[in-house]
Amino acid sequence: MGSQKVRTVTSPTNPYYVSKHRMLELQHFCLQYQGWKERRQQLYSEQERTSWRSNDTKQSNRNTENDPTGEIAVRIIFYSQKIELVENTAKDAGEDLWKYLLLGITKGLSYPTLKSVYGIPCGKDAYYRCYRKFFYILDRRRG
Repeated sequence: MGSQKVRTVTSPTNPYYVSKHRMLELQHFCLQYQGWKERRQQLYSEQERTSWRSNDTKQSNRNTENDPTGEIAVRIIFYSQKIELVENTAKDAGEDLWKYLLLGITKGLSYPTLKSVYGIPCGKDAYYRCYRKFFYILDRRRG
């Protein structure tokens, strides 16, 4: 499954216009999605091990010691917020197509790949309309 370079430039008259360099920034942001999910899963495992160890040892002075479980929880929240941002934006932009949109955006898959491998139930124009809408919404949400 190869990826295909999608045009980053749309006409400023397009209702979902995002400038070229902002579009590139947002695309690269979304391509990190799989890494965030993997890292979050690693942190859940690490938190489980850390929590288990901290329950076995008595901490005499909590104020001066760091809280590894809390620190891991903060990092889990950090990745979860990014994951949820991308997923919720796909749901808002793609309605019934959001799962295909999420695949295309986070894995850099082309429409032909989505059609032949995943059986996306729409035409190319409808997909790319949702694709552009996704990045337009994400642009507004990321500020």
